[in-house]
Amino acid sequence: RDMVDGADYSSTLREHGGRCHAPKISGNDMFASYRAAKGPGNIPKDDKFRQHVDLEDAPMDLDALAALPEDQVVRTKIGTACYTEQTLALNLYHATKYPNDARRAILAGVNAGGDNVHRCMVLGMIVGAQDPRVRELASGLRDYQDLQAEIKAFADIAVAEGTHALCK
Repeated sequence: RDMVDGADYSSTLREHGGRCHAPKISGNDMFASYRAAKGPGNIPKDDKFRQHVDLEDAPMDLDALAALPEDQVVRTKIGTACYTEQTLALNLYHATKYPNDARRAILAGVNAGGDNVHRCMVLGMIVGAQDPRVRELASGLRDYQDLQAEIKAFADIAVAEGTHALCK
């Protein structure tokens, strides 16, 4: 919500994103479990559920993650699958690693592979919130004022207490 209102991108990202917990299972381990079971649909439901809800005890240290090269984070620590817990963590990593370069952040997200379409759509919204070119382009939309009101209303719902389990 703060970025929608024009707050400083980096501090807002660290304040709110730094409350999020990464999944306990690494991307490589998740995909290894898929291969061993011959597909995610063959993993017992309770085990699959645990893969998605077991989060690290401590919130992500976004600055420490951003200092690492991509090959030490993408798939190794955080997966490229479509699941929310993987998507959010990887998007926060790319947004923090490339704070002033929306193009580079989005390309890194796309080049990470996996289910990158929806992941990078969300990443584009995060990094686009701070890019003056995106703001200028958006302001030219015919229904800009109405869209701004909808975005702010959605942001209020999204950050309401108790609506997000990944960020505490």
